[in-house]
Amino acid sequence: MIVAFEVDAKSKADQRQIAAVGESFVDACAIGLEAAVTLGAELIREKLQKHELGVKTSGGSAGLTASVFGWMIDPLAPMAALGVPSNAPAAAYAAMLNFGSAGLPGGRVWPVRAKMLSIPLTEEADQYTSPRDMKNLQIVRAGGRLLLAEVHPDGSITAHWVLVPWVVKKPTRWFDRGVDLAIDDMVREFADAVSEASNAAEPGGMN
Repeated sequence: MIVAFEVDAKSKADQRQIAAVGESFVDACAIGLEAAVTLGAELIREKLQKHELGVKTSGGSAGLTASVFGWMIDPLAPMAALGVPSNAPAAAYAAMLNFGSAGLPGGRVWPVRAKMLSIPLTEEADQYTSPRDMKNLQIVRAGGRLLLAEVHPDGSITAHWVLVPWVVKKPTRWFDRGVDLAIDDMVREFADAVSEASNAAEPGGMN
């Protein structure tokens, strides 16, 4: 059975108005998502800089926080997206810290700018992002291991770092924790931005 309906001019006008409202709501949602993602990236960057997410960061240009805002927001997403891509060195390093080395070739982290990787052994060393930042270190072989150690006048040593050819990195989930801590503020930012954009799109609104 086929039922035919005749749509009068008023109904067509109502449909166009509904479609316009729907389109403006989608636009408002896109604005809200962008605002929420931008705020989320800013909050996570702040927590990274304060070392509140369980990872050490460097303040230099190659540090994790240096470009965190740029790569945390995906410019190719249809609206807005907050994530950890891997199309840049800093982003790849951040993704490895978050997810661990399981997804890397061989499941291991290999040195890039040096012949060996350094692992901190002391609380003092743990305050630095690199042994290059510590003074008075010497390479010492002890117990079959290569160490970066402080050699004292009496001949004793304090090993601060151990040098290894590769490491297996466990996931830190720093990004996951950052999103968990920022999500309430992101939701409020989304709601406020959508409401403001919707009000501006209404007849007699801000625009």
